[in-house]
Amino acid sequence: MINCQLAGLLCRQHTSLTETDIEKIEQVAAQLELIADLSEANVFIDCQVKGTNNAIVVAEAAPTSGKTLYHDPYVGTIVYEVFEPSVFFSYRTGKNILFNRAVTQRGKLVKQSVAPIKNDEGQVIGMLIKEEDMPEMKASEKMRPLSSAPEMLWELFFGLSQDRPSVSDIMREYFILIDASHQVVYVNSSARSFVSEVYHILEPEGKMVTDVLPFIAPIMELNQDLVIQEMKIPSHFLEVKKVNIYQDDEITGMLILLRDITDLRMKERELVVKSVAIREIHHRVKNNLQTVASLLRLQIRNGVAEESRGHLTDSLNRVLSIASVYEIILANEQGDDDEVDIVSLSKKVGNMLLQHSEHSDVSIQMNYIGDTILLDSKKAVSIALVVNELIQNSIKHAFINRPSGEITVGFEKRQDDILLSVTDNGVGIKKEMNHSLGLDIVKMLIEHDLAGEYDIQSSQLGTKNIITFPIDQGVV
Repeated sequence: MINCQLAGLLCRQHTSLTETDIEKIEQVAAQLELIADLSEANVFIDCQVKGTNNAIVVAEAAPTSGKTLYHDPYVGTIVYEVFEPSVFFSYRTGKNILFNRAVTQRGKLVKQSVAPIKNDEGQVIGMLIKEEDMPEMKASEKMRPLSSAPEMLWELFFGLSQDRPSVSDIMREYFILIDASHQVVYVNSSARSFVSEVYHILEPEGKMVTDVLPFIAPIMELNQDLVIQEMKIPSHFLEVKKVNIYQDDEITGMLILLRDITDLRMKERELVVKSVAIREIHHRVKNNLQTVASLLRLQIRNGVAEESRGHLTDSLNRVLSIASVYEIILANEQGDDDEVDIVSLSKKVGNMLLQHSEHSDVSIQMNYIGDTILLDSKKAVSIALVVNELIQNSIKHAFINRPSGEITVGFEKRQDDILLSVTDNGVGIKKEMNHSLGLDIVKMLIEHDLAGEYDIQSSQLGTKNIITFPIDQGVV
C-alpha cells in the first residue's frame, strides 16, 4: 500500500501522466513485492519526468529473503539515459528487453530485464525493471589477459609516467576526483587552469572541494548517485556532473566533471536578441506597407482619372499582398520568425482581393487546395505577388457577362519541386493579355526569384496558370 501511495504521489509531482495512467502505475506498484519475491531480484518502476528526457524511480521492491543488490533506497532517484539505455529504449519502442547485461547508475554490474507498462490505449506510461546479480564467471584463458586492464587504464587515464600525456590532461572537461571526505585528490590540467583563473587557487589537491569550487555545495548535499545540472557562476555557464564512486556498496569517492558551455549560452542569447530584432523589423515593414496602402486608398477616394484608378488599385493590392506575408509571420508566435505557410498566405491574398473587388455583380467562389508548405519570407513575398496578379486577372477578365465564376488555387509538393496552379472557369484569356504588366511581373518573379517555370493554358472553358519551382533550402 505504501508503494502505491508513494508511486502515485511521485507521478503527480514529477510526470505528466493522467489520473487514469497513474492508477495503472499504482496497480503495478502494488504487485512489486510479489514480483521481487517470485524472481528473487530487485524490481523498480520508472516514469518519464515531465519536460525532460530523464526518468524517475517511483516504486521499488527487494526480495523479503534479504537477498538484495542495493541497501540504500532508489525511489525518487532521477535516471539518466546515458546510464540506463535499455530502460529508455524500451520506453521509446514499447519492446521488452530480457536478460540484458548492464551497469547501473550505482556502478553495479547486473542482469537487467525491462518491460514497458502500457495504458488502455497502448501508450507506454512507465517501465518495469528487474535487476539481479550477474552469475560469477569462471576464469579462462581468454579472460586472463584482462587481469591487467585496470592498471593499464589507470596509467592511460591519469598518466603516472611523467614523460607521457594522459587522457585526462587532453580532456576539455574539467575533471576533479575527490575522496569520501570530500577532499580533492586529483584535478586535470584544464580543471587546474579553471580553478586558478576563477578562484585563484594554484594547488587544489588536499583542499575541501567546496573551498575549491564554492558553487558545488548544493550538489554535494544531494543524496543521489548521479547529478547533472547547469549552473551559472560569475562570467561562466557550467554543465556540472557528479558521480558517486562505489566499492562494496560503500561510497569511496566522487567524480566531478565540469563542462564550460559559456560560448553556447552566449550564442543562444545572441540568437534570441537577433530574433527579437528581426521581429521588430517585420513589425516596421508591415506598418510601413500599411501606411503606403492607406495613402493609396486616400488618393483613390479623393478622385483620380478613371484610367489611373485601375492602376492605383492594382498597386494597392500588390502592397497589401506583401503586407500579408508579414502579418502571417507576426501571427506565428511559436514558430520560426521567417517561416510562412504559402497555402494560408494565398488564401489570405485571395480573400482580400475578393473583398475589395469592384465586380460585385459577379458571384465568385474561391477554392484553396494543398497541405502546409513553409517558405522563407523572401520567397513568400514572390509567391504572394504571383498569386495576387493571377487571381486579380481572373476577377477582372474571366467572368465578363457571367453571373458567377470559380477560381481555384492549388499547391502540390512533389519530390523535387512545388507546383502552383491558379485556374478559373471563365471565358479564357485574350491574346493581347499575354503581354500585360501583371503577367510580365508574374514571369519576372517566377524566373528570377523562384528559379521556376511558367505556363498558361486558355480556352473558352477557362484559364489555367501553372507554375513549378524547385524545392531548395528556402523551402521546408
